[in-house]
Amino acid sequence: MEFYKKYGRQVFAAFAANLGAVTIGTAWSWTATALPSIKQDSEWGGALLSPSQESLISSILFVGCLVSIPVNSFCIERYGRRATMLLANVPCLLGWAMIGFAPNVGAIYAGRLLIGVATACYAAAAPLYVSETADAKIR
Repeated sequence: MEFYKKYGRQVFAAFAANLGAVTIGTAWSWTATALPSIKQDSEWGGALLSPSQESLISSILFVGCLVSIPVNSFCIERYGRRATMLLANVPCLLGWAMIGFAPNVGAIYAGRLLIGVATACYAAAAPLYVSETADAKIR
């Protein structure tokens, strides 16, 4: 119980900050199950996806990561690690909503790009936040 009293808030903060890793894993692996499902969906017309469109759906996430690096660095230094991670939830939620309600492949591209921006932000800010807020004994 003493550990909880002394470090409980820090452990919870570290856990919450690292939930971004779940988003990263989900975003990176989404295409493995989603593309076959899209191909089988006759209402959406997924059978019309070309191999290059499938490839772009998979890879545009990393373009979002690459493009957001300078912005992420600025936000981390200017607004702080916690605020930056909270702000990253906006493109993340918008991206998943765009994918979920996508009327065409362009909406999936845009959603994946936004999710890429958010995942790069989580990947940069979360380790810094945890290392700066956690006591040395529990890092």
